[in-house]
Amino acid sequence: MSVTEKAFVLIKDIQNQSLLTGVYQPLVDLILESQENVFHTCTSLDELMQQLDIQENTAAILCLLTNKISITTINLEQTFAQISEFISECADAQVKALPNLFSALCRFFTDKLIESKQYLRGVDPLCKAITKAQNAPTQLTSIHCDLLKLCLLSKCLKPALAFLDVDISDISREADTFDVKYYLLYYYYGGIIYATFRNFERSLFFLTSAISVTGIAISEIVVEAYKKYILVSLLVHGKVGLPPKQNANYLSRCIRPLSVAYTELASAYSEDNAEDLEKTFMKYHHVYERDTNVGLVKQVMASMVKVKIQKLTKTFMTLSFGDMATRVNLAAGEAEAESIILQMIEDEEIFASINQQDGNVLFLDKPEKYNSPAMYRLLEQELQKCVKLNEKLKELDQDIALMPKYQKLRAALD
Repeated sequence: MSVTEKAFVLIKDIQNQSLLTGVYQPLVDLILESQENVFHTCTSLDELMQQLDIQENTAAILCLLTNKISITTINLEQTFAQISEFISECADAQVKALPNLFSALCRFFTDKLIESKQYLRGVDPLCKAITKAQNAPTQLTSIHCDLLKLCLLSKCLKPALAFLDVDISDISREADTFDVKYYLLYYYYGGIIYATFRNFERSLFFLTSAISVTGIAISEIVVEAYKKYILVSLLVHGKVGLPPKQNANYLSRCIRPLSVAYTELASAYSEDNAEDLEKTFMKYHHVYERDTNVGLVKQVMASMVKVKIQKLTKTFMTLSFGDMATRVNLAAGEAEAESIILQMIEDEEIFASINQQDGNVLFLDKPEKYNSPAMYRLLEQELQKCVKLNEKLKELDQDIALMPKYQKLRAALD
C-alpha cells in the first residue's frame, strides 16, 4: 500500500469519527502534520482529493485544498476549477465547523482571480460560499468583502444587493476572532455600490457605519469612507451631518485633516455659492480624480440647483420659470428651469404641476395620505423588523452580561 493510499484510509477513518462527534480538529491536525512527507506535491493532493466524495468528506478536502494553495507552483486554472466545484458541492455543516479555513480558501480564490483579472468568474461561487458559511442570513462573514470587491471590479453589482439589503445583526467568529478590517470594508464597499445605484440614503447609512468604528491608529478605509460620507451627505441632506458621537473626537483629530479637499467643498456648498464651488472643484480636481470621486463631486455640484429649488417650494406656492431661473442662477434661463423641474417631479424630489400656457409651476404637498393597504403592509413590515431588532438587542445584552470581562469590570466599579 502506497503512502497516499495509507493516508486515504486514515483520513476516511478520522473523517467518519468527526462526522459522529462534530469535531474536525483532529482531521485538520492530521493533514497539517502530513504536509511535509505526504502532501508536499500537487499530484499527491489531487490524487487523494479525486478519491474523496465532496459531500461526505468536505472537511478533509477543505484541509487538502488549504494545503495545496500554500504550494508555490500550482496550476491556477485547475485550482480555480477545483475551488469552484468544492464551493458548489460542499456540505454546509462541515464548512461551518471550519470557518477559518473556508474563509482563507475564498480569500486566496479572490486574490488570484484579481491578479489574473478574471473578476466575474468568482462572483457566483462566492455568493454560494457566503450562504454556506453563514449561520443566518443576517450574519456577516469576511467572504462578504471578497464578493463585494469582485462585484465592483467586474462592474456586476446586482448579485451584491442580495447580501447588502439585509441588516447585519451577527458577525461570524473565524478562529474565534473577526478582523475589524472586514467589517469596515463591507460597509465601505456597500456604500460605493448603493451610491452607484443612486440609492444615496442607504449609501449614507453604510458609510456612516464605516466611520463609526473607533480606533487609535488611522485607518485608510475610514479616511476613504469619510470622504464619500461627506459627498453623499450633501446629496441626501444638502449638508454634512454631525458625526457619530462615539467617534467624533477620532474623526475630527485624525480623519478630517486628511480630507481637506472634501471639507472645503462642503463649506462652499453650504454657502450656496456656485462660483466658489466651481473654484474648489478645479483646485482639488486632481485629488477627486485620484480618489475616483469625480463623478460624485459632479453630482454634488449639480444637486445645489435642486436644493435651491426645494427651498423655494417652502417659500412660494407658485413661481414662473423665469423667476426660478433668476433665483437659482441658471445660465440657460427658463428652458433649463423647466427641464430640471420636470426631472425632479419624475424623481419625486418635489411635487408640482406645470401650467405650460402661463409658464408657471404650482408647488403641491406630498400626495401620500398613509391610508392605503400598501402603506399598511409597509408599516407592518417595518414594525416586524423593529420587533426582531429588539429581540436581538436583548440577546446581545444578555450575552454581554455573561461575559467574564464585563462581570469583572462591573465588580470593580461596584
